Amino acid sequence: MNTGSTPKRPGLFSEERRMIENWKRGIVLTVFAFTASFGFAQWNDMAVQSGDSVWASSSLVETLGNRQVEYGPEALFDENLSTPWVEGVDGPGIGESVLILLQRPVEEIRLNNGFASSASLFLKNNRIKSVDIAVVAGLTAPGMVSETDYYLYKTIETTVAEGAPVRDIRNEQVLPFPLTIDDQYNLYLDAVTLFQEDEPFLFSMITKDLGVDPENTGIVHYAREVMEFFGFFGIRLTINEVYPGSVYDDTCLSEVSFEFGDF
Repeated sequence: MNTGSTPKRPGLFSEERRMIENWKRGIVLTVFAFTASFGFAQWNDMAVQSGDSVWASSSLVETLGNRQVEYGPEALFDENLSTPWVEGVDGPGIGESVLILLQRPVEEIRLNNGFASSASLFLKNNRIKSVDIAVVAGLTAPGMVSETDYYLYKTIETTVAEGAPVRDIRNEQVLPFPLTIDDQYNLYLDAVTLFQEDEPFLFSMITKDLGVDPENTGIVHYAREVMEFFGFFGIRLTINEVYPGSVYDDTCLSEVSFEFGDF
């Protein structure tokens, strides 16, 4: 995952700048109404193999010559524009997504849209026109691991932006993240608090393992320890709308990276 120095960013044309500013204004009400809380969100079980950090709802598999090639989500972080993630369902893949484990708050998202290795492949395949952005937070507990080295997390998810515009260019572009670092931390803190209420037995296992007494210590004082040892914090990018390809109805995304902050 590329977390190095910030590359030179392409400039925005005035119309594209207006499009992004209008979207940013449009999410203000969403963010304030959201108030860094999962509200009535439901817990989902998620099995995570040790070492995995990115998942896709689907990925295209095709036969090239005598071998099968899978365009999986790991390709988003290999710094190779010729190996995109490609959704694997019929049609343009509206609603398909990638989930990325980060464990750190995000300040901005950078991406190379489409099959970006050449102008020809870029235009032949679908490109993402807009994405929905969601925050996924969760926890595991001591002992919640299988013999095959899978950890079971309980996660909750909330959408923090709908229809974030993506430019139809091959070069790297920047999407501003709709929540501040403080909002993201408060969101994770809310998940820990909700987990304590909904899963008291599992939460007691966590606090016992960490050697803290929740009766005498507020959650805010050890939430970062919970994150480090038992937490899950990531984002989901979901295809909302596409620019149609001239030949293929497969939607591609070549690279994703992040500018991080600190909790």
